[in-house]
Amino acid sequence: MIFMRDFKALLFRQHEGLIMMIAVYADDSADAGRKHIFTVGGFLGWPEWFFEAERRWVAVLKANSLEYFKASEAQILEGQFHPDRLQMPPRASRTFAENVRHQLGKIIAEEKLGGVAISLDMKAFRKVLAEQGDALTYFKTPDPYVYMFRRFIMQCIHALNEDWPRGAGLPLAFVFDDYSRWQEAEASYALLRSDPYIGPRLGSISHADDKKVIPLQMADLCAYESRHKVMAEIGLSPKRAEWDRMEKKHAFYLGTLIRETHLLQELEAARAADGDQRI
Repeated sequence: MIFMRDFKALLFRQHEGLIMMIAVYADDSADAGRKHIFTVGGFLGWPEWFFEAERRWVAVLKANSLEYFKASEAQILEGQFHPDRLQMPPRASRTFAENVRHQLGKIIAEEKLGGVAISLDMKAFRKVLAEQGDALTYFKTPDPYVYMFRRFIMQCIHALNEDWPRGAGLPLAFVFDDYSRWQEAEASYALLRSDPYIGPRLGSISHADDKKVIPLQMADLCAYESRHKVMAEIGLSPKRAEWDRMEKKHAFYLGTLIRETHLLQELEAARAADGDQRI
């Protein structure tokens, strides 16, 4: 298993810095064929913050004879939670999976890691691009994945600049899971390098196997539960208790859905800023 301290030694050899562990969910079995909601979520913090959470996480995995945790597998009883692997009937496997998820969610809630999650209404994004002739100019990309990674990175750095004085001037490194379309994440990174507000805070970007990296498993649970929270709000999924439990403990800085109105507001603000620069 790989821990946050291992990334600290790799990413920040010469100085101190923060690390953001990121996972995404778009079209898992709970939303098959709908392509409604894309969520980026993860945990932001100093490497030392994760030590106790990682220790407790590994203890839960070992106590339940699990090699790793992935929220979608727990939901649909695949992979580590397949009844054949557990040697349990499906109903008992469901109870087992929900208990493990609850234990791990409790760790996130109690350790108060810096959770951030943003979701995008994919249909609204495509609609605004189709109807607003200059949307591509200001959004920089027609790809909702690139748009969301860019938006997510900007949100994280804005939160640091506004709320975390200890982190002023320090780089923020981003680590994506291997299955999160990290190529699009790197494209988003390239778009932000020249931004005078964002660029100076950008550290490295990398990707890793979430089956081996414990903080990426935490990010996976964050993204999964955030997505289902949003889907419940718009009637696409039943309400789940796990997100509410973590949110009540202030484990998250942000968990929001970008709708059509938000996209249009962003577009108007970009147009206004562009007009001011030309005056």
